[in-house]
Amino acid sequence: MTFPTKYWLMIFLILGILYKLWFVGLQPQPFAFDQEEYHAVALDMLGKRENMFFSAYRVWGYPLILSAVYSIFGTGDTLWWKVVQAGLDSLTGIFVFLIARELFKNKTIAWLSESFYILNPYTSAYVGVRLTEITAIFLVTAIFYLFLKFMKTKLPAYLFLLAVFLGFLPFVRPGYLYFSLFVMIILIVKTVSNTAKTISKIFLVTVISITFFSFFIFN
Repeated sequence: MTFPTKYWLMIFLILGILYKLWFVGLQPQPFAFDQEEYHAVALDMLGKRENMFFSAYRVWGYPLILSAVYSIFGTGDTLWWKVVQAGLDSLTGIFVFLIARELFKNKTIAWLSESFYILNPYTSAYVGVRLTEITAIFLVTAIFYLFLKFMKTKLPAYLFLLAVFLGFLPFVRPGYLYFSLFVMIILIVKTVSNTAKTISKIFLVTVISITFFSFFIFN
């Protein structure tokens, strides 16, 4: 009996988390510079007004994730934020697998792609620092996969998820603002061209536009 792919993916996810935690434990990085600022913004979100001036110029996306971890495990947590980042980076590996499977229609290539990503030392090293790289890479990879699925299936669910991820991404890494806007324009054009009824076009474009720009209003 063939072992189901979803179970293998779960095994890769767990092994990926363990590998990345081991990897960053080899050479722990100091807590300094940008890390301190994201940490301070996360504390501000939790009501601990210590260094509020950081919130004046740091975007809120990544600190929001940190604050969620802190609210569960405490602001002095030194492990679980790494577990969360290791989990996100390992989930990125799963998206790499799904993208490779979609593009090449070959499971061997897909498994090799995920394995190379999971084991790569470049993103793994960022698991041990409170910086935005892991979250940004996860979001971009997820967006690419969802875009492929939307172009293939035209399902509104993928369209809505894309609007959510594209709206959130610039508030993790502001440099992706133009990327998000460009992809949103493509999605709107595709939605208009692929939807038959005018009322459906108006509804879908309105929903994804409100979803996307709601992140800017929240900011």
